[in-house]
Amino acid sequence: MFGPSSKIQMTFNSRLKRVRVEFTAAECFEHRKPPRDLITRVEERFRDEREDGFIETFLVFTKRFEEFWAHIRDLDGQIDPQRKIKFTLGQGGRIYPEIEVELDEKSGLPTLSCTISPKRMTTLPFSAFLFNIMLRLAQLGSAMPIDRAHLKFLFLLLKNGQSLNRVKILEQPGVEDNTRSGFAVRFNSDLRFATLHIFDPKWLASEANCKSLMREARTAVEKINNKKVKLHYLEEHGLEKTISLVSKMQAFGYHMPYDLLIAYDFAHRLNANLLAVDKISESDLLSGLTSKLRPRYRRLRGDYVEMDVDPSGMKATLVSLSERILTVRASLDKEQLSVDIQKAGITTGYEDRLDELLAIIKKDVDGVGFVVAQGRLAQAGQTLQLQLTRNQVSTSEETVDMREKQNRKLVRAGELIAEVRYTDGIAGSTVDGRSFYAPASAIRLGLSTGEGVSVVDDWQVFAERDGLLALDGLTISIEKTYVHKGNVNLASGNLTFDGAVVIEGDVESGATVDVNGALIIKGSIDSAKVRCSGDLEVKGGVNTGKTGYVQVGGHASFAFLESSIVHVKQNVAVQKSITHSLVISGGVIHVQDENGTIHGGLICAWQAIVCGRFGAEHGQVTQCRLGSHHKVEIRLQRLAQRTKYFTTAAETNLKSIALFEKPGVQLTPDQQKRYEYVKKNAKRYQNILKSIKDSKTKLGHEKVYNPDATLVVHDVLNKNSQIWISGKKIVVPGNLKGILVTPLVAEGFIDLDEVDTFSRQHPLARVS
Repeated sequence: MFGPSSKIQMTFNSRLKRVRVEFTAAECFEHRKPPRDLITRVEERFRDEREDGFIETFLVFTKRFEEFWAHIRDLDGQIDPQRKIKFTLGQGGRIYPEIEVELDEKSGLPTLSCTISPKRMTTLPFSAFLFNIMLRLAQLGSAMPIDRAHLKFLFLLLKNGQSLNRVKILEQPGVEDNTRSGFAVRFNSDLRFATLHIFDPKWLASEANCKSLMREARTAVEKINNKKVKLHYLEEHGLEKTISLVSKMQAFGYHMPYDLLIAYDFAHRLNANLLAVDKISESDLLSGLTSKLRPRYRRLRGDYVEMDVDPSGMKATLVSLSERILTVRASLDKEQLSVDIQKAGITTGYEDRLDELLAIIKKDVDGVGFVVAQGRLAQAGQTLQLQLTRNQVSTSEETVDMREKQNRKLVRAGELIAEVRYTDGIAGSTVDGRSFYAPASAIRLGLSTGEGVSVVDDWQVFAERDGLLALDGLTISIEKTYVHKGNVNLASGNLTFDGAVVIEGDVESGATVDVNGALIIKGSIDSAKVRCSGDLEVKGGVNTGKTGYVQVGGHASFAFLESSIVHVKQNVAVQKSITHSLVISGGVIHVQDENGTIHGGLICAWQAIVCGRFGAEHGQVTQCRLGSHHKVEIRLQRLAQRTKYFTTAAETNLKSIALFEKPGVQLTPDQQKRYEYVKKNAKRYQNILKSIKDSKTKLGHEKVYNPDATLVVHDVLNKNSQIWISGKKIVVPGNLKGILVTPLVAEGFIDLDEVDTFSRQHPLARVS
């Protein structure tokens, strides 16, 4: 049917694993059906890719291609026969088991779950993400047309480090949703994003039409944005996508509507450039353009001259002369020109070049590229030092306390994070007046690099990934970090991440945060579940209630704790107060304010509790257990909860038995079965309670105490407090002020003004 004269060009994108065909409309007009061997060639190519291990499965859109071919034939006489047409005929890819599509049991609608790590998401294009979803929908037999713009928004969320758990996949708008304008817009008020759905192919007929469409779509979104959410419009991306459709099937009115993500809430802080990852070629990836940030020139402007300063700051070159020079060219002198150069920001290295620059201006010749200023190079010295480029904190061979020096900071992949320089010798200077010492050798300094860091030219240190900068002596590394913009709540979804995380908002009720690394929360925690394996810093307060908790594998710091459950493996620092909370620490619990209060609840620590006021005259009794292991305390607390639960259940069960055994009661067969079941439960509850009691007894025998544990109260220790230290109960005789509580002295109490002798005898005990 198709001979050698057939002009259908087939191309295979080896990165996206996609087959696309390109032909003219004349091919459809001349031939009733597409070439027979074309589909065979596509399938053979995908089979070869699968055998070589590059893909795991593939889809060939044979039926859609035949329908589109017939659709073009129906347009004979209406379109130019030489008009070019592009069609995606097949798609292959790997199967990602982390991308799960299920049908909801009640509604029958598909839901999406995805737990791909952010690191893997950086290499996943949208086409592969969509391919996996379409494949699973086909396997489930779902014929629902899906809203691909919604999927693009979810894709950006995943790129931003979030996971998805049973998120409903939206249906594509139908013909009934079309408007007179030939397009429809949707605004999702829950997730705060807007989509455009194009029904009329006239909008795709030319670039001018595409631009008009984007303007009208933005106006339509602003009308339905009732809550006046501040939106980030993807105008460049939207225009690029619509213009690219001019030669594709949508421009011919086939497979409509076309779905396009056009805006989302500024608070999401997503990176829309990731939608263009399909445009990156293999050569771009191999050339390493994504691994290092390209250096940028700075443009400086005076009244008369305009200059570019190179990334090193060592050279300023002339770019252009302002039109203002026309009025002063004849009278301009060196002093005026010097003032103008300094006004632009150049402070040094130009003095010897003024005469030549002035001559260029006077003669009105082309001086573009003339070096206006040149920086001064530094000369090497003797002492080497590692210098962080942002906050200029440096170290030689001593160990630096990261918390005190604040050397932890967020960095981006490709960012210059540190340099090895001399601290003496003759300093150099950039053209804008910044002084510096000569570069030195990282090898000579003994610099050691950990994960996520590379050394270039033996003196510059670059970040190879986004993360938290960690500096320990002369070892520098980047901890994996994800920055979550806004709050974590039911709308954003739960947050799970393997690496350090910064949440620039609150963790709201019902949300779960699970981090394998350090965690910084710039807001507060409210009735949520938070777990991290590293250190935790919460800028605000915490109120987990009975439904939430906080579990920390390192140190933790909070503004305040109220009605919360907190388990911390190491030290706890609280700025203001701890009220009505269960706090268990494997180190020290310190309320830092001078009048910082601990009131109500149970406070457990291995080493010490330090606060201003402990306990109160009224309200809940304040209890503390000091000198016992935090894991044992957690286990005992859970056993106490189980005892309370099963004791209540056993009592309720006995009441049920009493009702069944009431004299004169005739039991039906069903009631007899229920009675036997309840009696069986009575024995079961007895066994459970006995097992719990045995476990508590065993833990009591296995307890290891810290003899140096102390309670330090700077202001008032209330008489109603209940205190156990190293397994010994300390009875508080009355309200005491400025006191240290310890079982190592007979009385159990030492005035804080008289702790020097005790401190010398027990150097491991905390006394302040």
